[in-house]
Amino acid sequence: KLVQTVVGMTHVKAHDKIIEIGCGHGLVLKELLKHIRPVYGADISKEMLHRVTDTTLSDKKVKIGESFKDIEPLDSDIDVFLTTDDILHTQVPSQYFDKIISVEVLRYVDDIDKALGNIRNIMKDDSIYIFTAPNLWSLHLFPIKYSIRKMLNLVNKEKELLQYFVTESSLKRKLKKLGFEIVGFRKMRYI
Repeated sequence: KLVQTVVGMTHVKAHDKIIEIGCGHGLVLKELLKHIRPVYGADISKEMLHRVTDTTLSDKKVKIGESFKDIEPLDSDIDVFLTTDDILHTQVPSQYFDKIISVEVLRYVDDIDKALGNIRNIMKDDSIYIFTAPNLWSLHLFPIKYSIRKMLNLVNKEKELLQYFVTESSLKRKLKKLGFEIVGFRKMRYI
């Protein structure tokens, strides 16, 4: 439901260029392919890109490029272009994508200001960025419990991914400070 909601929020148009930054298992890309092709994905893990081509997108024509320099020209039969990228040190081409999506990425980023600034820098004037971010005050209480464990040095950094949480008001302040225009803000499934 989350993936369908996020994709629905993109309002896909026929010639949109859409990228998911932090494409992980490829579920958003698979949903986007119901509306448009090609779609583009980037993930920090090259192993994840290969894994997604063997599972979620195994029935699709996927090209894994070494970098965004390989993005053009794409063969006309390519469904998905994938490459590695890090939202904190992004190489995503500026002014290229109409829609940018990040689902459950910002929770693993220790410098959300830099990540959001990087996204803002690659956007066109009319680009849309759709993302999810877990709220510290979520009803399921995991963010609060995790944050307390982290403050008490009880998070095992060897066995757990570090996570970071925001509040709605702090996120809105960050977005406005970085020059984003907030056109919508939706609470979904505790996110």
